[in-house]
Amino acid sequence: MTAFSHTNLNDVDPNFTPIATNTYSLRVVSAELVPYTDKNTGEEKERVSLGLTIFNDPDFSGRRVWESFFEGDFALKNLRRIMDASGIPQNPGESIESWLNRLVVEQAEVRVPIVLEDDMIKDKTTKELIPNPRTVKLDGSPSQRNRVDWFRIAPVA
Repeated sequence: MTAFSHTNLNDVDPNFTPIATNTYSLRVVSAELVPYTDKNTGEEKERVSLGLTIFNDPDFSGRRVWESFFEGDFALKNLRRIMDASGIPQNPGESIESWLNRLVVEQAEVRVPIVLEDDMIKDKTTKELIPNPRTVKLDGSPSQRNRVDWFRIAPVA
């Protein structure tokens, strides 16, 4: 199954309009380990890439949310939260790749807050928050983006 197998282009917002802050039911539609090269060290690493679809929402059902988890404690804790909330455990001896595949096959579902916030980064010189230069609006104000609040993940009721 590919990341595009559940895609209906009629449901795609070509403007990348963020969704409203709320708690949404999400279904895992793609989950895989993706190799990448660390741009600072040149080291080959892996990240977990998740594709999730909002469901049971009057305004945003069908919208996709993508998340990447890079090596580290934050990623492991969030993957554990997903495991606990979805009710799909990693079996003893099962590889993370196999478990990710089962999340898709078993259509893992979770409820999680998605927050709408200004897209800001820390200025390297002043350490102050400034609008992200990659996404800043023409008038200099920050664009908005969505952030998944993995700390408040819960099972779908």
